[in-house]
Amino acid sequence: MVGSKVPSSHLLADSATIVQIRELLRSHSTPPDYILPLISELSQELVRYDDEISRWEDEISRIRPRLRQVESERTALNDYLVDCRSLLAPIRRMPTEVLVAIFALCADHPRDANDRRWKVVQRVAKQPLLILSQVCKRWHDVALKTPALWNTIVLGEFFYKHEIRTPEVIEKVLRQLKIVLDRGQNVPLHLVIEVDHPQLLELLARYSERWKTAEFIFSSSPIVRHLAGAKGRLPALETLTLHSLDSSREKRDHPFEAAPRLRSLRFSGTFLPSFEKPPLPQLDSVRCVDLDERDIAEVLVTMSRMAHGAAFRFAFYGTDRISLLDLPPISSHIIHLSVEIMETIEERDVIRILGHILASLTLPHLRDLSFRSEYFPSNLMNWPQTAFLDLARRSSFNNHLHSLHLWQIVIADTELITCLLALPVLESLAISDQRTTSYYAGVNHHLITDTLLSRLTLQPVSPPIIPRLRSLLCRTRLQFNDTVFLEFLLSRRVEQPSDVPPLICEMRSLPGRHRELDQAVAERVRELRVRQEVIVLFEVEVDKEF
Repeated sequence: MVGSKVPSSHLLADSATIVQIRELLRSHSTPPDYILPLISELSQELVRYDDEISRWEDEISRIRPRLRQVESERTALNDYLVDCRSLLAPIRRMPTEVLVAIFALCADHPRDANDRRWKVVQRVAKQPLLILSQVCKRWHDVALKTPALWNTIVLGEFFYKHEIRTPEVIEKVLRQLKIVLDRGQNVPLHLVIEVDHPQLLELLARYSERWKTAEFIFSSSPIVRHLAGAKGRLPALETLTLHSLDSSREKRDHPFEAAPRLRSLRFSGTFLPSFEKPPLPQLDSVRCVDLDERDIAEVLVTMSRMAHGAAFRFAFYGTDRISLLDLPPISSHIIHLSVEIMETIEERDVIRILGHILASLTLPHLRDLSFRSEYFPSNLMNWPQTAFLDLARRSSFNNHLHSLHLWQIVIADTELITCLLALPVLESLAISDQRTTSYYAGVNHHLITDTLLSRLTLQPVSPPIIPRLRSLLCRTRLQFNDTVFLEFLLSRRVEQPSDVPPLICEMRSLPGRHRELDQAVAERVRELRVRQEVIVLFEVEVDKEF
């Protein structure tokens, strides 16, 4: 109706007359003579005014539907405009694969619940995905119809709290867990389960054909019987972790004897008797933790049955009774070995225990050897020099040991030089100075000295030490001569282009020990790095907070 004339009534007085009438209404004085004719006329015309008002009400009733139609069209047009603008939003052009990746980052981070009992329910239900599914239809479909978003089940240690494990919470968790498992359809499952509630474990066992990685941490080992439903139904399982907080060594029935694709196995000493015949030949990696003197002989026998090319790692509590055990000679075809001590013990006991273990071993194919301490840097491992050299000769390390990790070992520079002379094919070496920490009693030990760097420098007049070195990782107090360090680097440089990769030398300064290299030396080091002849990386360590 653009341009239409607004209708008006011929009975409506002019504005001046209207003002006069309203002035009279606000007073009780007698109307002036000039207005009396108007009043007399009004009294005679009131009926006509009622009729005129009725006519206008009829007019309003006539045009109101049209007004509603116009308003509706305006609303529809506005909604259409909003929809069109939304179609142009960048988020709508995001590929579904990217959207799924973003949703996956959010899936396991539920909002804090006011009631701690419901936090576990929210986590199991994957509350963030449910929230995202309410944004729009596309997000709803992506969140609820992408099985890969529902393939990870995490039940944490907070479930052990007594106030959380109420019948009501258990019922909700079971219901939500089944929904999540079903939404995953047939995609492989990844489990991290730190609960020992029988019904939850039995429900998970019904879906065991989809397990790909599974980690179970129980308060006691007997609870493993509630996974019996998985026995013979583990066709996809590749990685398994079993850990128990108790210290028993009783044999327990478990469903993991037949897992044709299992490649990585980790278990605590509690389960060692239960794995008398694990599928060792098919495994690529085995890690045994929380071992004590009762377990050492058995775990070494387990290592002897590993297939060629496998990795074996064991961690034990360092009681001196280990050195009193009658360990049989053990030969193994593994290529990776890591030995770890899990508690603080005396220096003389470390040497005796490690020496006793190394003396029993022959490792004719070993390529990678490392020694670690769980409580590093408060607990360091002293080096069993004689036992290692005997092992190296017995196992022919001079032909095949390529990597040696001694970060957490206290060893003298002269001892290390002697060992390295016996390892001519070594390519990777990790060593460290040691220092007293502010948290625990420790040692101040200087290994990375001018003597060591000079001996590692390739020179035509002396027998070379580890001439194939390609990776050197040093935790250092930087108490060496910069010129000696530069000479070492220059002797190891590889002119490019070359099929031989350059040496990567990573120098991590211990907390409070950082300093800058001499300016001239630093410039030469930068030139070597620019030309890719030697790659030198510097990093400053900070004290860990305990």
